[in-house]
Amino acid sequence: ATTTTNASAGTYAPRLTVFEVAGQIEAAYRSVDDSGYLRRSFSYHCVDDAAPHAGLHGTDLRIELYLRTRIKIEYSIAEDIARADAVSLFTIIEFIYDHTAKPRPGLRTIS
Repeated sequence: ATTTTNASAGTYAPRLTVFEVAGQIEAAYRSVDDSGYLRRSFSYHCVDDAAPHAGLHGTDLRIELYLRTRIKIEYSIAEDIARADAVSLFTIIEFIYDHTAKPRPGLRTIS
């Protein structure tokens, strides 16, 4: 992180680089995904069924992201978040925000 001076107040405010922000967003994405917040929009696997259940927007976040934004995920979503430039990073943040929903209580699934 870098610091800048607020000339009028004489204080220093920390500033993060895009890559530092991307690292934090990567961790947040992993938490959101692990907690099941993307299952409504994308697929999930139920322990009682062999086939995945499709979400409202299909079965693969990467495909939907590409179709909507033309951002192609080369590695895993989390890895590509960490490597994204500023425009891609904030586009991915908005996309994930738009597709996040809290799971229903008692819904037990394995992703």
